[in-house]
Amino acid sequence: MLFIGLSEIIKLLQPIQLKLISQQSLDQNKATEKHQQELSNDHTEKIDALFPDKQKEIFKTPYDSLCVVVLQYDVADVVKVIDVSGPTAEEVQTKEIIKEVLGWYQQQIK
Repeated sequence: MLFIGLSEIIKLLQPIQLKLISQQSLDQNKATEKHQQELSNDHTEKIDALFPDKQKEIFKTPYDSLCVVVLQYDVADVVKVIDVSGPTAEEVQTKEIIKEVLGWYQQQIK
């Protein structure tokens, strides 16, 4: 009898737990979206100084101070990973970092 009572309690608590988990997931997604949308004017100015007179799209990444910049040319687009943490923006040269950030970018554009 005790085990039957415990199983009934577990059945009642499971939907509550699922609701809490889904709510936490939604909250995390909203926080991530907000973080991705916020690109400071300072970062934008640094990237504009690095690529003046070029048509570009800038994507803020979840990686600290890294952005993905898509330079739009007539023939094709060029995708670059840019570090905006310093006084000026610089193109990232480390292959592992580039691979990881571009992997994130590919997931975002699908």
